Amino acid sequence: MLKAFLASLILTLMVVVGAFWAFDSFWHTPLNNNDNMVKYTLAPGTGANVMVRQLKQQGIINQRQAQLLRWWIQYKGAQKLFKAGEYQFYLSITPEMLLKKLIAGDVVQYSVTFIEGHTFDDMMSIVARLPSIKKVLIGKSPQEIMTLLGEPDIHPEGMFFPDTYYFTANMSDLNLLQRMRATMRMRLQTAWDGRGSNIHLKTPYEALILASIIEKEAIRDEERNLISGVFQRRLATNMRLQADPTVIYGVGKEYTGRLTKAQLKQDTPYNTYVHKGLPPTPIAMPGMKSIFAALHPDQGDALYFVAKGDGSHHFAPSLSEHNQAVRKYQLITTSLVYKLGHGVQWTKEAGI
Repeated sequence: MLKAFLASLILTLMVVVGAFWAFDSFWHTPLNNNDNMVKYTLAPGTGANVMVRQLKQQGIINQRQAQLLRWWIQYKGAQKLFKAGEYQFYLSITPEMLLKKLIAGDVVQYSVTFIEGHTFDDMMSIVARLPSIKKVLIGKSPQEIMTLLGEPDIHPEGMFFPDTYYFTANMSDLNLLQRMRATMRMRLQTAWDGRGSNIHLKTPYEALILASIIEKEAIRDEERNLISGVFQRRLATNMRLQADPTVIYGVGKEYTGRLTKAQLKQDTPYNTYVHKGLPPTPIAMPGMKSIFAALHPDQGDALYFVAKGDGSHHFAPSLSEHNQAVRKYQLITTSLVYKLGHGVQWTKEAGI
């Protein structure tokens, strides 16, 4: 009897050791010798058995691997540990690394970059074309979108921070805009708290408006605070800003690449040749360099500037000097090139 018991015990131990050895070998062996990249989406609420069946149906694992995975999941009680989302991995991944990825929620990350100077319409056009993001804002008006963001009375222009953002397939376009809005709110408030003492702006929103104009006017970073200084001295002395980008924003689709005399006289709320002070809203999304410049203008005496045709500007304290500069640089080129933040350009004969 003792011999039979020992023999049975040894046999049982051999089976157990063999099973663990087989599983350990499976655990650290690539699922496939194929190095192709595959994607697998785990929907919210998917049970472990369904997940394993889906992996098998997609050819990611075979029948034996599916059985071993089910055994491991049951043994570890890991049924509720897996995170929903879109996953990407090589077919040569080991079972251990695959399950660690699913438990960690190591999902696919997408990215999108919004450029300084983009308008709200530009931004929404990009958002509408994003792949693998839930579209809940399609067809909604700007004010409907702002209502969903909890700011129904806020004009959307300039309220979102231009930057590179990462998102997953589970995120909606509304979630993305919420992050962009929160980032702008935080960055603007931080900049406002550290503002210079020589500004002629009463609120962070006024700073945002001016920053958006600077964003459209400046080509060279070193001139942003100079441009800010010109505009703020004009505000302080009740002079009109006479900023072409605001006029262009006001005429909208009527602008075809060159401002006309009629457009410069057109009475829109954004025509700073017609109206004194800042326009009613920002005209684009400014970046931090323009926001900083709006809050730290130079302390010079220039009231005018004109493009020199090489990306820089000539700054002048008097109209006579400015007019001389205009004549000088118009001899170089018949039209002076100005910058729009998203790469479009416009020309004009002269101006500040």
